Amino acid sequence: MKITAIFAFVLISASGIDADCNLVNTLVGIDQFSGLVAAVKAAGLVDVLLGDGPFTVFAPSDRVFNHLPASALIGLASDPEALKTVLLRHVVPGQMIMSKDIPDGETVLPTAAPGENVTVMKQSGRVMVKTSAGAAYVVYPDIVATNGVVHKISGLI
Repeated sequence: MKITAIFAFVLISASGIDADCNLVNTLVGIDQFSGLVAAVKAAGLVDVLLGDGPFTVFAPSDRVFNHLPASALIGLASDPEALKTVLLRHVVPGQMIMSKDIPDGETVLPTAAPGENVTVMKQSGRVMVKTSAGAAYVVYPDIVATNGVVHKISGLI
C-alpha cells in the first residue's frame, strides 16, 4: 500500500500534474469556466467531479453561457434536475479520452446522464461532440486533471 502511494505520487509529480488538480479545481482555476463551475455547484454535482474517475468532461466556456437566451438560463436555474441532466450529458464516466486517442469517424459513448449518449466525431483532425440536445466542436482539448480530462467546447450538448 505504501509503495503504491509513493508510486502514485511520483507518477503524478513526473506528469507535471499537481495532486490537488482534480477536475473541480482545474475548472475553478480557469477563468473561462466560471459559468460552468457555478452551474455544477447549483446542480449539486461537485462531489461527482471530485470522484476518483476517470472522467472526460466536454466543458462549455463562459462565452457559451453568455450567448444563451435569458429564458434558457432562467429555465435551467429554476429547475435543478434539468440543469443536472444537461451537465451530466457533458460527462463521460470511466474514461479519460485524450484527443490523440479519438479515432477518425464516429464513436458513441454513454454519458453520466441516464440513458444519454454522446457521439464523438473526428474528421480531418477536428473533433465534434453531439447529443440529442445539440452539437459542439472541441476548441481546446486535453486539459488534464488528476481524475480526468477537460475538453473546452463551443456549445452545450
